[in-house]
Amino acid sequence: MSIWDEMFNFAHDISDYDFVERNLSDSVIANLKINTIVITDLNGKILFSKAIDLKNKVEIPVNSELLTYLTKITQNRETKEETIDDHFNGFICISEQPILISAQRIFTGEKTGKSPGIVFFTRNVDNLLINDLEKLTQSNILFMGNIPSNAHPNSFGYLQSESNNETVNGYFPLTDIFNRQGYYIKVSLPRNIIKQGQLQITAFIELVFLISVFFIMINILLFNRIFVVPFNKTISFLVGLSRDKGLENRLPIERNDEFGKIAVTLNNLLDHLNKSQEALVYAGQYDSLTGLYNRSYFENELKQLAKRNIQSLTILCCDVDGLKLVNDTLGHSVGDIMLIETGRVLKETFGNLGLVARTGGDEFTIILTDIDESRVTDLSHELKKSLENRQSTVSGLQIKLSIGWKFIKSNEISEEVINIAIKEADDAMYRQKLSSSQSNRNALVQAMMKMLEVRDYLTEGHSNRLQEYATHLGLARDLDENKITDLWLLGKFHDIGKVGIPDSILLKPGPLTPEERKEMNRHAEIGHRIAQSIPELLPIADLILKHHEWWNGNGYPLGLKGEEIPIEDRILAIVDAYDAMTSDRPYRKAMTKDAAILELTLNSGVQFDPKLVTDFITILKSELA
Repeated sequence: MSIWDEMFNFAHDISDYDFVERNLSDSVIANLKINTIVITDLNGKILFSKAIDLKNKVEIPVNSELLTYLTKITQNRETKEETIDDHFNGFICISEQPILISAQRIFTGEKTGKSPGIVFFTRNVDNLLINDLEKLTQSNILFMGNIPSNAHPNSFGYLQSESNNETVNGYFPLTDIFNRQGYYIKVSLPRNIIKQGQLQITAFIELVFLISVFFIMINILLFNRIFVVPFNKTISFLVGLSRDKGLENRLPIERNDEFGKIAVTLNNLLDHLNKSQEALVYAGQYDSLTGLYNRSYFENELKQLAKRNIQSLTILCCDVDGLKLVNDTLGHSVGDIMLIETGRVLKETFGNLGLVARTGGDEFTIILTDIDESRVTDLSHELKKSLENRQSTVSGLQIKLSIGWKFIKSNEISEEVINIAIKEADDAMYRQKLSSSQSNRNALVQAMMKMLEVRDYLTEGHSNRLQEYATHLGLARDLDENKITDLWLLGKFHDIGKVGIPDSILLKPGPLTPEERKEMNRHAEIGHRIAQSIPELLPIADLILKHHEWWNGNGYPLGLKGEEIPIEDRILAIVDAYDAMTSDRPYRKAMTKDAAILELTLNSGVQFDPKLVTDFITILKSELA
């Protein structure tokens, strides 16, 4: 009697303990590296279940939640239909534990008779399995439900990210047995392995081999006679594939059963590996953000330059000015757009003449060969004009580059000279950056102010009125000239941090939600960072940070109170509130002066310094009336 016949009979009479002892003992299941075996009828009722602790090779209680899922799987597959070929593999995730599942409808050895149910085999994707996979693939592997925010899709059908200069992470999407998405296999490979282009193929093949062996081995239990020949063929093919490291061969599809499905799946995986190889080679050579060559490829090219027969060599180093300020204020997404646009312009200017690479966060390097020195000068000027005259702007900000370069004649080219040339080009670039940094930062801040005026029409004339009110109140309090100057600057730049606030919040025609208010409140800290990077605004950086503190300590971001708050900020708080109340808003009309004065009085000692409120009301009723 075949194993199928015995299984068929056991499903009808689960009291056959001899069958369990022969085929489903602890040692048999443990040797097959299976965690659980479950038999259900076609309605999902559990007929038999057994679970093994693979580490200690002893029986343990079966996971009740797993049994519930297997019942659901049985009921969802419309198993009452007498489909002979009803074998399926997949996975589910229970309490964040991925579990591999292989299942088969039970028939006799001749596939006759009405099926009494389905047999399930499961394997936990636990540390034991992960460790085996990592040893075989020589890479770090992780099943995960969420991927990091910096993972991005590429043209090869999966997501990738770079954790550092040495490692590339790939995230391969999975769909569980209920067709639910949101699961991923993370594979981390060293960049030097990726560049070699072959070692990773062996790793993936061996990964496929191990998972395939799991599903094959559990079927051996059920098909020991019928499947010996195709099993050996499959193993031979996989071993040969791993040994030869070639992707051209395919496993013949000779039968329409489990091994036929394995052959189809394996051949599909090999097709995918061809694409993956291209993706991994691409990741080893190109920058994922800009599409330019990366630093690794650039350094490899440098090593070959001294061996080539070239007449001249030029190294150009470029650095995007103000990128850190943009990242800190407008966010890294805007900074990334600046880098992408910079890469596009560099490629258009130099792409047909040499090699353009992104060699650092905001740094780009170009290699030009066999080009006259005068032509290099012209190209450098063309690049700057291209950035100035074309629409090379991001969020209203003009992209500016600092550029340095070094020209080498043919009789001077050697590996040592090339390394010195790179340093000299880099030094020249930084000298230019230092000489123009102040004007570039000022231009960037002015551009941000212009952006704020365009985005937030409420600021139109607002800063001018604040400067006037604040100056009057400062003089009334006998502030010295330096503090009056700081007040004047604060009136103009106190809200510069709003450039980092989304339009959906900044321009919302109505009250903000608590979450939106929290985001809006960040503009004081953003403005503080901007001011710290500009020497002219550095004296008021602390004032920008504290200009929303309240007299009673309920303000933000530091919760200062009373005279802990700088007097410049206490003055600005009053005049800013008064101007806001007496100006039209999208969701209300302006208050009258008397109503605004009443509101200031009501909030005296709460939001505002009481003495300054009294002084300001006096000014309003006299000098500015």
